[in-house]
Amino acid sequence: MKNLSALLLCLGLASCVSAQISEPSLCDTTSLGSIPASPVAGIVLPAHTFTDTFDFSQTISKVTDVANQLTVGVTQLTVDGNDMSWVTGVTVSIEGSGNNTPEVVLATFTSNGTQDQSVPLTVTMDSNTLLSYLESGPITLSVEVTGTAPLQPVTMTNTLCVMASGSFSKSL
Repeated sequence: MKNLSALLLCLGLASCVSAQISEPSLCDTTSLGSIPASPVAGIVLPAHTFTDTFDFSQTISKVTDVANQLTVGVTQLTVDGNDMSWVTGVTVSIEGSGNNTPEVVLATFTSNGTQDQSVPLTVTMDSNTLLSYLESGPITLSVEVTGTAPLQPVTMTNTLCVMASGSFSKSL
């Protein structure tokens, strides 16, 4: 009886296959635009808003085709330029392509005076909400930058990297 129980347990374990599926680095960088130089340093600039579009929906769809319990996350979200020391704050809003993906705040940054050429943003959106936006189709990011006038022109880019992972299990 003991051997039969062990045999049945082994057969039960062997009849299930599971795997972890992961896309660790979906990245894209877009050009945001430029802030002109000012002849006078320290003048507070009005907020500048730039928009760009990213589309990771096809890759997310391919992962969800084979995996369940999908998890997504932002692994990098930065605004970069030749000199970002003038930046005092950044707010990034996201808007999806679907009816249930209105424009909401995705990430923020408040200067501590240490940024040089890159502004690292803190993502405030949870994984499930982010997944609904990424699945909806192309997303639009609105990047609002505040700060003081730079002494040289600053050309800015925006980099967004996301990861997606899920598990797959199948009984045989």
